[in-house]
Amino acid sequence: MRKYEIKCVMEGNKIETLQTYASDVAYAIDNIVLLAMNGGSIQDIIWIKDVEGKEWLDFTGDFKQLMTIRDDIKGDLESILNNREDDLRWQ
Repeated sequence: MRKYEIKCVMEGNKIETLQTYASDVAYAIDNIVLLAMNGGSIQDIIWIKDVEGKEWLDFTGDFKQLMTIRDDIKGDLESILNNREDDLRWQ
């Protein structure tokens, strides 16, 4: 697992840096999307930093669209994809 810092726009346009652990940046983003969907006040992602690798990535994706797509996928995305891609369960 790698440690990631994610600078986020929160409700009220407050900027906060959150931390998460994931095997790669895609799952770090997924963690933040799930946090937002489960009551977090995250509105958007500004950038993502791999703390160990010192790499910064500007986030240019559509955060709301990711939440919509992720809402259709049930379960732990990393486990599902590591087992078999056709095991995705759509609502």
